[in-house]
Amino acid sequence: MALYPTATVVPDRRAGVLRRAWAKVTRRLLPESSTQPKITPRVVILHSAAGRGSLYNFFLRSSSLESHFWVSTAGQVEQYVDTNVRADANRNANPFAISIETESSPSATEPWSPAQYEAIVALVAWCCETHGIPAVICPRWDGSGIGWHIMWGAPGPWTPVAKSCPGPARIRQMPGLVRDVARLLGGATPDPTPNPTKGPLMALTDAEQKRLLETVEANALILRQLQSDLIPPDTEQKGRFAPRVIGALSRLEAAVKDLKAGK
Repeated sequence: MALYPTATVVPDRRAGVLRRAWAKVTRRLLPESSTQPKITPRVVILHSAAGRGSLYNFFLRSSSLESHFWVSTAGQVEQYVDTNVRADANRNANPFAISIETESSPSATEPWSPAQYEAIVALVAWCCETHGIPAVICPRWDGSGIGWHIMWGAPGPWTPVAKSCPGPARIRQMPGLVRDVARLLGGATPDPTPNPTKGPLMALTDAEQKRLLETVEANALILRQLQSDLIPPDTEQKGRFAPRVIGALSRLEAAVKDLKAGK
């Protein structure tokens, strides 16, 4: 069995220092944890619940599309299914995916709260360490790594319906989240002091380089999502998405311009 420890260390960044804190974890295993087929996980997929409160009773009584975990806004974790057992929240990825639902507003337009974010980082790090999953953005729908529900389209291989899960604000947090998972696994902490590099970024501090990298990565992920929308030859459909691509590229250019100007 693979069960998340009920007393779990999570990163705590108060006062700008990486500390250790304890997260509350509750095991509320569903019947499916004993009846579903065994799996060998290779990807962790993040979701938003589009609602408040524990999902245990919802999965128990109203839905067969259960997830392995749920993380509250306050950073509390509930485990519903052994991670060596299939959960059914990820369509074609169910035979190899660990699913993490996260509490949100019904619209799921807000980012993860600080406590929620840190609990997710710790949980994903445990999943990666326990199952040998690489702490990287998943490179393809059937690959290995860390991803989010609509990463490969909606509908797509990970969801049969149109949706925005886990929401644009949370998708923008994904590059930083994956880096924090990698840091936690490697035992490294960010260096707040300037560290010039060779080449055109040599005048930037670590903090400025981090801002630039996060902006580039977040917008690159948006462009990747839009690729499938732009593939159809229909001119009208392409025209609807072109402004979003142009907007993403404009944000990249503006971010580079601001950094060079020292803003």
